[in-house]
Amino acid sequence: MTISGTPTATGPFGYTVTLTGGCGSITANGTIHCQCASGHFGDHRQCHRHAAPSGVTYSVTSTAGSTYTWTVPTGATVATGQGTSSITVNFGTTNGNIAVTERNTAGCNGTPRTLAISLQGCGLTANFAGNPLSICVGSPVLFTNLSTGTTGSTTYSWNFGSGAIPLTATGPGPHSVTYSTTGSKNVTLTITEGASDVETKTGYITVNPINTITLTSGVGTNNQSLCLNTAISAITYSTTSATGASFSGLPAGVNANWASNAVTISGTPTTAGTYNYTITLTGGCGNITANGTINVNICTKTLNLTLFLEGLYNGSNGLIKVQGCVDGENSFDIFPGLISDTLTVELAQTTSPYTTVFSQHGVPVNTDGTISLTTVPGVLSGNYHIVIKHRNHIETWGQATSFAGSTVTYNFTDAISKAWANNMVLTGSIYCIYGGDANRDQYVDGFDLAFTFNNNRLGSYGYQLPDINGDGFVDGFDLAMVFNNNRKGVGMNTPIAPLKKK
Repeated sequence: MTISGTPTATGPFGYTVTLTGGCGSITANGTIHCQCASGHFGDHRQCHRHAAPSGVTYSVTSTAGSTYTWTVPTGATVATGQGTSSITVNFGTTNGNIAVTERNTAGCNGTPRTLAISLQGCGLTANFAGNPLSICVGSPVLFTNLSTGTTGSTTYSWNFGSGAIPLTATGPGPHSVTYSTTGSKNVTLTITEGASDVETKTGYITVNPINTITLTSGVGTNNQSLCLNTAISAITYSTTSATGASFSGLPAGVNANWASNAVTISGTPTTAGTYNYTITLTGGCGNITANGTINVNICTKTLNLTLFLEGLYNGSNGLIKVQGCVDGENSFDIFPGLISDTLTVELAQTTSPYTTVFSQHGVPVNTDGTISLTTVPGVLSGNYHIVIKHRNHIETWGQATSFAGSTVTYNFTDAISKAWANNMVLTGSIYCIYGGDANRDQYVDGFDLAFTFNNNRLGSYGYQLPDINGDGFVDGFDLAMVFNNNRKGVGMNTPIAPLKKK
């Protein structure tokens, strides 16, 4: 009779063998004792604070006479105690299970006991912060370590994401990092003390592109020279990344605006000068500017004059409109609208030889005595005498007058001193330019008197030189003015030719 097999349960088992057949009730008895391992391992987490932790003890309750077989994770070894109820283990870097099987004196194997080992570093948690989180290309971010559970033995491995300078770093930091490319950046910190913990922050840093500004109007339009009161050629720029723009240095009358990533500068300058303008982009990244120059030249100046001619002056009514006539009877206005007559305006230098630098013939003078001359060259910016010449009135010079501005105003009527050598006549409360120069030699003398007298006798009419008062007839009124001014010795008085009586 043979009894064999492997017990699958614990405890004492009393057994009986009873023979069958033959004669008699014959039996035999016995007991098999099966006993399994008991006890516990303790904490299933193994603090892995060293590159190769060693001497870590694991144990179960010991049973007299039992032997114990232990297995450990790959890379770990049982340093002492194999076969006993307590071992010490030297670990590698791989997680796994520690298991033990007890075999008692009766040869019974107990149920294996297993403990999962996780090499964690005892609360080692990676963490960090960056500041600022949104930057421009080339601007720095400061990364600060916020990890916990670390010691002086902890190692750090940083990866700051694509385009980072530097791309990687070691040590806890803080680390200053710039980026050469735009976009969202993933940043990773790995801390290791035997085991490792990893913190990855996805899209953590936003790197914005640098603003740009590019001239899109014609080449050279950003640097223009033009005449005052003339519209500039529109200046345009395209921009990227900016949210707006500010402007400085533009001349009055010229405006600028930014809209939809475009800058437009346009308008008409109303003030002469050299204007260096600056466009500064706002929002986005970078202190980005564009510059240009607008030279506003006074190509022509405006000369506004007020004067009255003695022969045409009609008191409070101003100047009459000079007349023509047909067949000595029916008179008509020579000039349309409010034009009284025409004359010549010249500008002369204020030093000898008093060269004439500008002359305009056929300049209309209005019935209120005003003249607006818009053709004076802008280059004339010094001091000049204003010279008035009329067909039958005395040439009269004004005092030296500055032409530095774009508009010059001069009134001959409000003071006798406005004429060189006070060479005007007071009529009522108004100063007038002397009349009566019928032969245009710039003196009212016997020749003028004779010329006017003879035309009067002949009954001359129309737009004639001896028609001093402009009524269309050479008559006694004209003769009287010539006679009176002849008696006064009226004549031209200028810096070139002082008055000399004939």
